[in-house]
Amino acid sequence: VGAIGSDKEGDILGELCKAIGRRYLTLNAPLGLTTVKERYVCAGQQMLRVDQDGGRPTERALADINQAVAGHMSDANALILSDYAGGVLADPQYMIGQARSLGVPVYVDPKGNDWERYRGASLIKPNRAELREQLGGEMPDDVLSQSFIIKELLDNLDIGSMLFTDGANGMTMIHREGAAWHQPAKSGQVVDVTGAGDTVLAVVAYLRCHDPHNPALSWIDVLALAAKGAAAVCARHGTSVVTGMDLGLGAAKFRHFIESAPLVNPEFIA
Repeated sequence: VGAIGSDKEGDILGELCKAIGRRYLTLNAPLGLTTVKERYVCAGQQMLRVDQDGGRPTERALADINQAVAGHMSDANALILSDYAGGVLADPQYMIGQARSLGVPVYVDPKGNDWERYRGASLIKPNRAELREQLGGEMPDDVLSQSFIIKELLDNLDIGSMLFTDGANGMTMIHREGAAWHQPAKSGQVVDVTGAGDTVLAVVAYLRCHDPHNPALSWIDVLALAAKGAAAVCARHGTSVVTGMDLGLGAAKFRHFIESAPLVNPEFIA
């Protein structure tokens, strides 16, 4: 669900969603423009980025978004809130409450330091810089101190777990109950880091929403595959699609999961 404009870019986005077999709902962007991030690249290196802002949604548009999401929640395996500070997720508490009432896990990619609005989510996935900002600009280097501070933060916000990404250092998962895992980054050529964080959250949600209470894969397996997906997109130019082939999901170990995963088109993961 998102707001797009009645313009060429909006048409392109809609066609891309159709091409990969995804259902989508759109609402009119306030300024009639689709938000676009246009990157200028020279010799494989990004020189600058120019953004076209579609405008912040009106109160009526936000109410329509809440209604649209609630109308499909009973058929959902997961709710992913990817916040780009455009105003659509200024107050997602209604959506989070609807999801929790139906037992649907909520995965959040946050923006800004007001995490109170994500209260009640199942998992939040900041990068290291976003986490440091949330902690007031200070973050200890040792894992034990990090775990203690993060668990306290999760308790205060009633969020189940945190997965924070740290670039070449990999990612760390910490649960409120005490369990923690660290996943090193996968080695490989880095061409373009665009979408790496989004890929991590998408892969995690895809693999865990199969059945959150009886998942086909352990968290250790999930994090390893998420790292593999991030490495795959970093090895390609631009924003790319991660497939089951990228993750090695054809392996016998995961065959049962693939055959029973409830997605429209399992060829495309993120």
